[in-house]
Amino acid sequence: MQRRTLIKTGVTSGIVMAGAVSGWSLLKSPSANDFQSLQSISEFIDLLPENLIIESKGVWTPYQVMAHIRQSIQFSISGFPEVKSELFQNTLGILAFHIFDAKGASTHGLSTPIPGAQKISPDGDVINEIKLLSKDIKAFLLMNEFKPHFAYGKLNIENYQKAHLFHINEHFEELDFKT
Repeated sequence: MQRRTLIKTGVTSGIVMAGAVSGWSLLKSPSANDFQSLQSISEFIDLLPENLIIESKGVWTPYQVMAHIRQSIQFSISGFPEVKSELFQNTLGILAFHIFDAKGASTHGLSTPIPGAQKISPDGDVINEIKLLSKDIKAFLLMNEFKPHFAYGKLNIENYQKAHLFHINEHFEELDFKT
């Protein structure tokens, strides 16, 4: 019986690793325009002019994108409304984070809401929302303890900063900032 369990575990692990390795080439690579830190994103936002126009190349409106990013940061402080199982977080979830970290960028459905999060209206004051995003980033940077990520699980400060950085960079690629 133990031999069968060991074989099944080995086969399952092999399939997961093969999928991870084959998926590597499909992952987004960092862009030359990507921000290098959360602080640099906050500084960029603080320097945006009042007459800014933000256009989306994606499914979500710019307001929805900013509100979604804010939700992610706020949930890392207050707790995510729904989380994957500890088994998922400690296996596939953390594996995904380490692959993204090695690649320097994340890839996810850009119109996929955070599980359990309140639905975001397409209409709203995007300029106010982006200013609030800068405040949320600054608040996050002052924290030293966070709630587990819904998919990646418990992350240290450095890795949580990377997770948010990758997330914001990926969403900002679908936006055009114009004056």
